[in-house]
Amino acid sequence: MLEKHDGPNKYTWDVAKNGEIGSNNNVSKTELNGIHDNCSSSGSSELPKKTFRNALPQILATCAKNLLLLTYGMTLGITTIALPALESKEGKNLTETERILRSDTLTLTKDQLSWFSSINLICVPIGCFISGAVTQPLGRKRSMMALNLPFFTVWLLYYNATDVITLYIALIISGLAGGLHEAPVLTYVAEITEPQLRGMLGSTAPTTVIIGTVSQLILGNFYHWRTVVFFNMFFPIIAFTALCFIPESPHWLIANGRFEDAEKALCWLRGWVTPNEIQEELVQLKKSILTKHKRGESSIKNVVRGYTLRTFIIPHLLVIGTFLTGHFGGMMSVQTNAVKIFKELGSSDDEYTSTLILGVAEFAGAVLCVILVHWTGKRKLLITTTAGCAVCLFIVAAYAYLRSISSPWITDISWIPIVFLNLNAFLIHAGIRIVPWVLIGELYPTDIRATASGASALWFYVFAFGANKSFYSTLETIHLYGLLAFYGVFIALGSIFFFVFLPETEGFTLFEIEKHFARKGNIFKTLATRYGTVLGLHAFLLAVVIPLVMNIEYDDDVEREVLVENRTRLESRKERRIASDDFVFEKIFADIHQNITLSCHNIDPSIVIKWEKSGREGKEVLPNGDLFLQDLQKNDSGEYRCSIVREDKIVSKIHLNVNTPPAAPNNVTVLPSTVLALIQWSIEDDGGYPILNITVRYRELSENSSWHYVNSHVLSHIATQVDIYKLKPNSTYLFQIWATNKLGPGDITNVTSRTLHDNQEIELARHLLDGAETFDTRAWLAAVAIVMSTLMILTVGTCCILYRDWHIPLRSRQDDDPERIELIPNVILNPGYYEDVWPKHFPNGSPEEEDEFTLYFASRNGAKPIEV
Repeated sequence: MLEKHDGPNKYTWDVAKNGEIGSNNNVSKTELNGIHDNCSSSGSSELPKKTFRNALPQILATCAKNLLLLTYGMTLGITTIALPALESKEGKNLTETERILRSDTLTLTKDQLSWFSSINLICVPIGCFISGAVTQPLGRKRSMMALNLPFFTVWLLYYNATDVITLYIALIISGLAGGLHEAPVLTYVAEITEPQLRGMLGSTAPTTVIIGTVSQLILGNFYHWRTVVFFNMFFPIIAFTALCFIPESPHWLIANGRFEDAEKALCWLRGWVTPNEIQEELVQLKKSILTKHKRGESSIKNVVRGYTLRTFIIPHLLVIGTFLTGHFGGMMSVQTNAVKIFKELGSSDDEYTSTLILGVAEFAGAVLCVILVHWTGKRKLLITTTAGCAVCLFIVAAYAYLRSISSPWITDISWIPIVFLNLNAFLIHAGIRIVPWVLIGELYPTDIRATASGASALWFYVFAFGANKSFYSTLETIHLYGLLAFYGVFIALGSIFFFVFLPETEGFTLFEIEKHFARKGNIFKTLATRYGTVLGLHAFLLAVVIPLVMNIEYDDDVEREVLVENRTRLESRKERRIASDDFVFEKIFADIHQNITLSCHNIDPSIVIKWEKSGREGKEVLPNGDLFLQDLQKNDSGEYRCSIVREDKIVSKIHLNVNTPPAAPNNVTVLPSTVLALIQWSIEDDGGYPILNITVRYRELSENSSWHYVNSHVLSHIATQVDIYKLKPNSTYLFQIWATNKLGPGDITNVTSRTLHDNQEIELARHLLDGAETFDTRAWLAAVAIVMSTLMILTVGTCCILYRDWHIPLRSRQDDDPERIELIPNVILNPGYYEDVWPKHFPNGSPEEEDEFTLYFASRNGAKPIEV
């Protein structure tokens, strides 16, 4: 609280000793605002009346900047619709429309799919790390313009990718560009907007990213993912063009000595006004920025000291706990793998439609967060939303378990995954998806806020990478119900963590927050007693469960052999129960054309035995009772029984598997166009060894035509389809397909097909309209209704905020605080706040050890700051 001391202008700022920020503060915000309002040259408390014209250029500049964020959101969403197309379709029954929209010439393994969904996230921290160094010399505007080039390159690589390496390169570039855009985008909005607009315009950044992500889910329902990529190529061009028409940040221009350009930029941003109308603000900017540059940066010793204080360590642990809870509570991995999850849960709707509704729910939650956070506060919002997410995840996990055991009444509750996964996505984006970024800007002291914010952002992407990378391996180990239950437990622990440790920061000044974390005490004791319990539980789950499942190597052939062995044991036990006495059971593998001897164990040579296979007597029985097989063939596979002739007693059983080259591909279909053909196939018998590669070749049915091989003779071993280009219209082609394993190439499948006439190209359009007559519009109407209602709420809220901020005098705003942080992670000081008071009143360079200091407020009417 503010207590009057000797002298008319001295007050002491006291923070409550019980740790509740501002609980004993007897000075209302009305009094502080009154002090601010009295800083007027004319003595009037009224501010100049603002018009929409003043706000319009700031809105336009923010929209131009948001086009870059829209592109970044698209790079996050494209992986969601590309994953199912790049996944192997072997053994899956697809409709003709699904073959067009849900398939691709490139197929990835499970491990490659996990990298595809995660590799860009691990590259973002690298971009964040160098973002500030790149932005400062180039400027905010030019940095944002330059970032459109790598995004355009990403779309080109995606569109033309024919191998996994190209996809990885595109992901790396998109990750680096996504990190590089953080500094210019966040600082630009903070530096061009007025304080009363800064929060509203700054909060549009995460919403725009979500819109970009949802747009990919919408387009993915109508077009192939590569077609969506082609559409996306135009947005970097549009963003670059729009950024050409907005000014550079006045702060950056002044810091670089370009005062005339700064004046022009400020005139443009304040409503295309004359230089006389912005001289006040321009002078304040010059004095604030140039004073800081004149004073110089702090010494290395002081910089390092800032990271050893409680004011950094405790907030940093809070931020880490928040990001940890979000990511390992399914915040990003559920969205990225939404199509696979809905398919695993047997959703009655198309999984792409379900994913679209999921994206709409995420967008609605993000908008609600922007509206609610001011009224509910961050602490209550995080506690309630994370608790709700835990309940939703537990319900869906129970449903997944019942489905796994084939519960008979599971079909009656098939609506559960749709409802509760969408509710979970809504609650996540209404709380833990956006609120941590607001906390980053509030919890750290001013002198280390920029660097500490970068370090905090790094944890976000590191945890995102770990959660996405471990998704497939965890899914294979503990199944979907176990994975969802794991997410539920983790986010429930996070809700407890927020309830116990997270203070409420909404409505309190930066000084109050900093004083709260600067309370005296043993830092290590605080960490051990207050934060060790819940963080320790989180660490246990990560240290035990995640490394366990990530270190397991998955090999389809090994899994298949294990299943066969388990089945063999069951069969063996069953035979023992049937037979009067025990017998020996063996399983033997041998390659084709080999010679092999089957042994009848522990038999006296004097006893007459016989060998049978499928009821036929075997031949070439050796004197000792063993069976000799020469030049093995495929039909030699089967079960061999050795029995005593007189007693009709089975002595041993041997199951012989003869490994051969792969069988001929089956279910081969050719979908021809005028100049291309889509060939699809499946391989049911690999011959006992993993498929090494698949070969596809074709030639025109004419006497002198030569063979043409697809993709340099061989395709990936898991490929199930391929596109063949540059065919001749109205021509007949012969296609040959075969697989190769360790023993060599297998049998060849021959297929003949004829390409279409030039005037039959309209036939391709028919595939896109397949199923239009039976299309169910209810899901789309619901999605459109949610989007329109959300936009309407956002529009009404925006109008109310604009009316309040531009037509109500400042002194009547009870909760307006010049020092409050808005909903953006990077904030700057009020231009009218004079930093040169710090050395005078704080000999130690920080207010954390001082109980008394002088507050300076700036008037926007031209009065000089006064001392309170």
